[in-house]
Amino acid sequence: MQRSRKDVKGLRRAVRDGDTEALKSLLAHSLSVGHRRLGLCRYFTARALGVEGLEPLSRAALQVARHLHPSEVFRIASEATCRALLDRKPTDMLQEKGSLPPYILPYEGISPALRTNPRYAGPGSSVLGKVTLGSHATLAPLSVIRADGHFVDIGDDFFLGERATVHIAHEVYPTRIGNRVRVGRNAVVHACTVGDDCIIEDNVTILDGSEVENNVLIEAGSTVYPRSKLLSGYVYGGNPAVIIRQQSQAEANERAAKIERDIVAALFSAIPNRAGRSASNFVASTASITGHVDLRDQASVFFSCELNAGHGSIVVRNNTNIQDNTTIVARRDGVIIGQDTTIGHNVTIEDSRIGSRCLIGIGSLISANVHIDDDVLLAAGSTTFAGQRLDAGWLYAGRPAKPISKLDDQRRAMMQSIVTTYCAYAREYRSLQQERV
Repeated sequence: MQRSRKDVKGLRRAVRDGDTEALKSLLAHSLSVGHRRLGLCRYFTARALGVEGLEPLSRAALQVARHLHPSEVFRIASEATCRALLDRKPTDMLQEKGSLPPYILPYEGISPALRTNPRYAGPGSSVLGKVTLGSHATLAPLSVIRADGHFVDIGDDFFLGERATVHIAHEVYPTRIGNRVRVGRNAVVHACTVGDDCIIEDNVTILDGSEVENNVLIEAGSTVYPRSKLLSGYVYGGNPAVIIRQQSQAEANERAAKIERDIVAALFSAIPNRAGRSASNFVASTASITGHVDLRDQASVFFSCELNAGHGSIVVRNNTNIQDNTTIVARRDGVIIGQDTTIGHNVTIEDSRIGSRCLIGIGSLISANVHIDDDVLLAAGSTTFAGQRLDAGWLYAGRPAKPISKLDDQRRAMMQSIVTTYCAYAREYRSLQQERV
């Protein structure tokens, strides 16, 4: 809505006095008269201050942002958000909101080392533990870089998409990422080495011990199996990821630009409410819990997870860990997860039953009405179909998941060791979060 010069002056005075409704009115005015940069600045200021009712204006602001280069949008967002939060409350609030810097915690006394402030770090993004992060990184909302049981070393000009995760394998593999790497939405880069100028698209999972050489493009939805080697100059895709074709520079530029545009779009999406703190469990500060969620003793919910029991209930039993960026939604029948179970990074779970002593691998999809017996290992990147049953004592893998082999003692011991490790992680992070309060 356009306003007169006199009205605008009055709104500015009201904003200086802390009137958030006046700020929203100024934002609407800026967008309506085509003041692109000023409109975006006011949008990100309003968002940082928690102004309600921004959804209709978010769509208009996104349309404005699409006319600007992503780097300029990130600059405007960073400066506006940082200025708004610093005006309210220095440092602590800035970190809690995950703006500049992102949400940061040490691990075992080692704090992340950021060569420069990120170009942009969205709400709910986090950098945790033994991380070295190069200059001018861009971290989309709810992205996670976590280095506890080993280190993560990331080069310059890194882009990490919305709800993407970078992690390690405890005391086995670190993660090393080169310069100018782009990682898409909901992707997982886990305990591996990635070279310079690589493009990792949406929903890709790269697993432990893999080596991705320079100038590799991994297409959306692919899974790179453990200890794979991806050769420079090729496009890979599939489950497992295999060579599709040689990569051209034009294709690389186009795919990289798409990831940057997607991160811009994520700046205008709704961010789930933060979870409350728990007396007997670890619930990460950037996680979201809605509705009736029953977390039993020593259950843990890691960074940027979303547990939404708005139309049912979610029960997570003793010693079970829900790893970063996993989404659990109870639509009707609810979700029950047994004790001593691991739910890996970036898993999606709908109404289902998951037994005790299970491991649900990274990036898996558990569809509605699935029943998983006790003692099941579902391999990373697997999917289930609605109503499927996975029998006790088996390793399942594939899309859809099929039984591969019986679980042996070695696999059972590995599954239990992950539970033990994550209980220790949870105790450490819970203590660190409590120290920040």
